[in-house]
Order: sequence, then structure tokens, then C-alpha cells
Amino acid sequence: MPDLTPQTSTTASRLFIFGLCLIFRWINAYFTRTYDNPDEYWQGQEVAHNLVFGYGYLTWEWQEKIRSYAHPLSIAFVYKLVQILRLDNTDLLVSLPRYFQSSLTAGADYATYSLAKKVIGKDIALPIVRLKQVFLFLSNMALFL
Repeated sequence: MPDLTPQTSTTASRLFIFGLCLIFRWINAYFTRTYDNPDEYWQGQEVAHNLVFGYGYLTWEWQEKIRSYAHPLSIAFVYKLVQILRLDNTDLLVSLPRYFQSSLTAGADYATYSLAKKVIGKDIALPIVRLKQVFLFLSNMALFL
């Protein structure tokens, strides 16, 4: 029987690092109560809501079809799951896209860790991810000071 311990250990450490990134991003999403750019965020939610639930206001950019549906479709996916599960209430419709996008960002954090680990080395990879997270957190906060 082959020894799977190294692979299991590696998989566990990968999941642990990704879990840390995910927890950080979800905590950040929970505590962030600042203004979001409506063109990039709220319009995505409005369009996704319109796609899934069949009603809602669409601005002229969407009526004239000059914007891409890539971003709203990702939110529409989340909204469709909520609709199928019959959990579609205002609180979830407002907060779930934030956590969904936080999860995607955690994936980017983990990819940064993996790249740093391959290029620079294992010892410096995690501090690089932490610096990236702090930098992004502070740069987002600086917009609203």
C-alpha cells in the first residue's frame, strides 16, 4: 500500500493556508461598512437581481447594452442558489455577494502564496500574503478617510 502521508500533509497545509485567507477575507467583509462604488458594485447587484427575479431598475448603460454581464452573472449565480433554496430575503441578497467576492479574493490570496512559495521560497511566502492583505485593506480604507 502506498504511503500517502506527504500528500495528505501537503493537502492539509494547503487547505489550512486557504482557510486562513478565507477567514481573513470574511472577517474583512463583515466589518467593512464603507461606501461602495455604485457603478462597479451596486449596479452588479441590481442587474443580477433583474436577471434572477425578473424585476428591478436597470440604468441606461444596461438598457443600451454597453456593459459586460461578466460581473453581474457571477452575482446572479449566487442569487439563483438563494432563490432555489428559498432563502431570498433582503439581508442575504445584500450580504452574500460581498462574501462570494471575498471568497474569490481569498483564492487570489492563496494563488499569491503559491506563486511566492515557488518563486521565492516557503519561508517568505506567508509573510508576502500577509503584507498583500494588509496593503489591500489599508489602500481600500484610505479611499474613505
